[in-house]
Amino acid sequence: MGRKSAARPIATLATGVMFAASLGALEAKAQDAKAVLQAMETALGSKDLQSIQYSGTGFSANLGQSVNPSAAWPKFDVTSYTRSINYGAQSSKEEWTRIQGNNPVRGGGAPIMGEQKQNAEVVGTNAWNVTGAGPVAQFGLTLEERRLQIWLTPQGFVKAAKQGNGCAINWDCEAKLNSRTEGGKKINVITAVVAGKYAVDATVDEHNLITKLETKFPNPVLGDMPIVTTFGPYKDYNGVKFPAKISQLQGGWLMFELNVTDVKPNEKADLAVPNEVRTAETPSPRVDVQLLSDGVWFLTGGTHHSLVVEFKDYMAIIEAPLNEERSSAVLAEAKRLVINKPVKFLINTHHHFDHSGGLRTYVAEGVTIVTSPLNKAFYEQTFKAKATLAPDKLAKAPKAAVFAPWVEKDHFVLSDGTQRIDLYAMKDDNHNEGMLIVYIPSGKILVEADEWNTPAGEVQSPTGTPSAATVNLYDNIQRLKLDVNKIAPIHGRLVTMADLLKFLGKPLPEKPKS
Repeated sequence: MGRKSAARPIATLATGVMFAASLGALEAKAQDAKAVLQAMETALGSKDLQSIQYSGTGFSANLGQSVNPSAAWPKFDVTSYTRSINYGAQSSKEEWTRIQGNNPVRGGGAPIMGEQKQNAEVVGTNAWNVTGAGPVAQFGLTLEERRLQIWLTPQGFVKAAKQGNGCAINWDCEAKLNSRTEGGKKINVITAVVAGKYAVDATVDEHNLITKLETKFPNPVLGDMPIVTTFGPYKDYNGVKFPAKISQLQGGWLMFELNVTDVKPNEKADLAVPNEVRTAETPSPRVDVQLLSDGVWFLTGGTHHSLVVEFKDYMAIIEAPLNEERSSAVLAEAKRLVINKPVKFLINTHHHFDHSGGLRTYVAEGVTIVTSPLNKAFYEQTFKAKATLAPDKLAKAPKAAVFAPWVEKDHFVLSDGTQRIDLYAMKDDNHNEGMLIVYIPSGKILVEADEWNTPAGEVQSPTGTPSAATVNLYDNIQRLKLDVNKIAPIHGRLVTMADLLKFLGKPLPEKPKS
């Protein structure tokens, strides 16, 4: 007993010495980080910088809209770009024009006919786009990313790192320093929390200039999605150093590249929040229901739609767009429509993120996923992705995904003798190589995504050349010899086959003589 008692003070003393040494090392690291940040501030000329405006040309891409799951995001040329940032007001205004250019017309958003003007603005907790109809408030991840992107500029990062930038996560928010040597040169990496919760790693060269910023951002498909921004050679603009080239990857693919042609330090960058944006309320998912035929319902109420199909002992849902919030609302409505029958299958038309963002919700529910075989490996990876920044149901209770096996390469059938769904692979589709169209024979209903986003008003006869995607939809209907009456698009309103023929300028079929 005596020996054990005597040993305790020695162990406590040793632990205390180790703790004090560790604390001293951390304090030294913190001091080193502050010294490096001070040197960065001086090198970048950011101390007295209140605002900045920079312009250039380059290209941008559409996140999650690749022509297949292993392809890059579709690319468009940016012919003009101007961004104005006010760091104190936490505001940013982006204005740019982009064209199709020489980029392949493949993937979501293509083709761009002529010029496409875009405008994205944010002040504090308000974000909006400016369109021909005026400002349109933006919420959720769109608002979050715009706030984050302010600090993913060289001067913005230094300001955020020095100020703590409203850190709201449960750890020490002071900037941290790590150093390494590459090719005989000392490389510093400063880690700081910006926009309240996003840890950003800044790689700093021997001149105390930032060459790379790395962070992660929540995405409904990719989970904690990496964002990597790199900066090319710096130029001096009246004492402020700014990169001549900015490139950003999101989800592993190039999202944006700008060749900077002009920089104006402390350019006036006041930005007022429009009243209709300030008073706009965050939209909640609305689900409207339209009965299409016995046991088939069209669930609308937003920008993206779904369908519920009742079988003898279960339900199938067609499409899981956007995010968990939308999918949860659709699931709740499906269970209200069809009592005491489980959702057994979720049919996914293609992998584009706005059409697959709710899939993880169905996996968490144990629902079998029916999709093109082209998507299976990609989804298996994304369903296992970590989602710590915005944990969803699958992240909180991980579950292995179940996929329905395809017997035929281009045709899949769900049938139980009382109801039937046919899935067909689209041919010659430039929007997505794994695109499926869905046919429900009992109601002669065709479900399609992105081939024809039907208009809100009456369908008009063509005044020019119809879109290639819509023509291809018609060609596939003819190839498959589908007897279509109603067309339920994932975007737009319910229409008829006669409407499609009218839109394409094709003659209506002759009515049989009585």
